[in-house]
Parts: sequence; structure tokens; C-alpha cells
Amino acid sequence: MGQEAKRQTKQSEKPPPRRCRRARSLVYIFSRFPTVSETFLLREINALDQAGLRIQVVALALGEDQAVHEAAKPWLEKGVIYRPPLRSGRLWYAGAVAALLWPVGWTSAVRMALGLLWRHPARAHEILVSLLTAAYFAWALPHGDVAHIHATFASVPATVGLFLAEILGVSFSFAAHARDLFTNEASFLDVKAREAEFAVTCTEVGCHHLRQYFPVRARSRLQMIRHGVDLTRFAALPHRLSKRPYILSAGRLVPKKGYPHLLRAAAVLVNRDFDFDLHIFGSGPQRDELEQLINGLQLRDCVHLHPAVTEQGMLAAFQQADIFVLASVQGPDGDNEGVPNVLVEALAMQVPAVASRTGGIPELIQDGVTGLLAEPGDHIDLANQLQRLLTDSNLRLTLATAGRVKVEREYDLQSNTQRLYDLMRQVAR
Repeated sequence: MGQEAKRQTKQSEKPPPRRCRRARSLVYIFSRFPTVSETFLLREINALDQAGLRIQVVALALGEDQAVHEAAKPWLEKGVIYRPPLRSGRLWYAGAVAALLWPVGWTSAVRMALGLLWRHPARAHEILVSLLTAAYFAWALPHGDVAHIHATFASVPATVGLFLAEILGVSFSFAAHARDLFTNEASFLDVKAREAEFAVTCTEVGCHHLRQYFPVRARSRLQMIRHGVDLTRFAALPHRLSKRPYILSAGRLVPKKGYPHLLRAAAVLVNRDFDFDLHIFGSGPQRDELEQLINGLQLRDCVHLHPAVTEQGMLAAFQQADIFVLASVQGPDGDNEGVPNVLVEALAMQVPAVASRTGGIPELIQDGVTGLLAEPGDHIDLANQLQRLLTDSNLRLTLATAGRVKVEREYDLQSNTQRLYDLMRQVAR
């Protein structure tokens, strides 16, 4: 055989060049999307998207807020996949489709569901609906385009994610925060911990709670990653105190936020002849109750209840605020705080803060160093701590400066998201 023939034969034995394939997507499962109260998750997916990961958002329901963050609108334009109404025949039809398209994965998911049902018969509805929802998402997602499933909460979103990953034969992970760990919304955490490639929590108290569900040899799969803020967007403000101080609070109007205690603390300050304006931003089921309490305590002249606002609205509020306050308590259902993101934002902007000594808050607010802590549910103590800030300019400046340093060190969006990005890249391979 001549040299030319040998060269042609050798070339024909080479494998064909690889075609460039578009990276498969990471599926993010939300409870609701978009929602004003979950800004931290929106920041997370935006940062991961900017880092180069392809993300497909799916949600169990549309958010109920009238206000929508500007940063959420591009995701809505890309297309969010929503679960159809529970009474819709599409869920049942999706189960039949899944059985045909993914017979092995569907059979495995059904077996897993039956095992959960055997151990937790009281949760039969959650198990069945989550299984059918997973089947619907498997059908609605572009076939062959999914690399990994990540659930944003350890409750129902993670149950759906568990089944969806089983159907599609891909890896699964979940994040845990507060309510999804500490109330009866937490479900099947032992199974989720066993099946997850990794799990993340945003607080030390949450990590300690979730660690009990991981086998000792698998605890390296549990990571504590703080939610971060954009330190250029939430920039430090010069210290000040207005002639009529602007006290700011923000959060959902629900029992664990402790707003009745805050209003009673405001009444104490009024009786002590302090002149101030308390602005509360939030929406929720307690609005009517709080309106009545404002009237009953004769606080209409100094307490102002506003609807929930977008991130841009909160930035504007922080720019006016002299003091930030959060009167959190443990809710009647066991719900407790992680590290509230709005509290991180306040410290990032050097607004001195008072908060309750509950949940993960002491991980951010070190009493007398980065802020002041009051006993949860004790409105007199809360009023006393607010009075300290209203009367001591040196204390305000010291706390504000140290608070910003704390956020820069532990809550920077870019550095914290990089850790999550590394985890996602590893499993997506």
C-alpha cells in the first residue's frame, strides 16, 4: 500500500469530530414565581445565569404579588413552566405520558411514592400531587435538555424535584431555609437527604437542624451558603439622624414577623415623648389586624403601613431610613426566621438595626457589635433598644460601620454564588 493510501486509511479510522452541543439546562423548582418576598432566589438565578449556566424556571404557582421585580421580567419573557390547576385533567394525562416516555424512570418514581405513602399515609395528597406534577414538568420540559434538578425549598418543591429527577434519570439537589425546615411543611427530609447530590442551607441553625437527616458519611454533601446582596447596588450610606427619625421595617405581614410587638414598642416610645415615623412595608393576612391595632394604640400620626414593594422600592426606603427594626418571633406553627435578607440589606447600607434574638438572626446581628438584639415578643425591651439608637449617635455609627463590614465579609452575592455555581457545575457534568 502506498504512502498516500496509508494516510487516507489512517484518516478514515479517526473518530468523527465532536459536534458542539448546547449545554443542558438546570431546572429550578419554585413554589411561586415571581414573588417580592423571595428576592434572594431571584438574585441567585440571575447570578448563576450571568456566570454561564442555563436555567429553566418551573413553578408550582404564579406569584400573588401585584408588584414584580424588574429582574424577574426577563425570566417571564423566556418562559416559566407552571403547574396546571390541580383539578386539571392534564396532571393525570401527564402521568400516562410519563409511563410511556420514561417507563423505567416512571416505575422507579411510583415505587418511591408508594414507599413514602406507606410510611406517611397522612401525606397521601402531597405525595400524589407531587408525583403527577413531576410527570407534567417532565412532559413540558424539552426532552433530553435537562442536566440537573434543583428545588428552592425543602418542602413540596423538593418533593416534586425528587420525583422529577427519578423520572428523567438525572441528579437532584435542594435548598432549605426556615419554614420548610421548622414547620410541618418539612416532609421526607431523610429521603431527600439520601437522594440529593447536595443540599444547601443559608444559616448555621438550619444546617444544624438538617444535619441529623444525613448519614455521617454523607454529611459533606450538606453545605451552608449564605444568601448574598450586591454590595455595589446596596452601597453604604453616610450616617445621619433626621429631625424626625425615619424608622423602617419590612417583611410579610405574618405572625413570625412580630408586628404587633413592634407597634406596642412604638406606643411605648410615643409615651416617652419620642417623635418619629415608623414605616412598615409588606403584604399579608395580618394587615387588617395591624390596621386595627394602629388605631387602637392611637399611632395613626406616626405609623405608616405600606404595601410590599420591589427591590427598587426598598432601596428608596433604605435611603430615607435612619434605623431599621425587625421584631421577629417564633410563629404558632413553629415557623422561625433564618437570616432575613432585608436585615442583611439594611446592614449593607449602614442603616443601624434592632432585631429579635431568634432563629438565625444572631448569626448576623452580634448584640452591641453589628446591631442590637431584643428578646422576642418583649415590646418593652424592643422599645428600650430603639431608644438607645435614637439617643446615642456614637452607638449608631459604630453599629452601622461594623454591620457593613460583616456583610462584606460573609454576605457578598458574587463570592457566595460562586460556591453554588461550583456545586452546580460539578453535578451538571
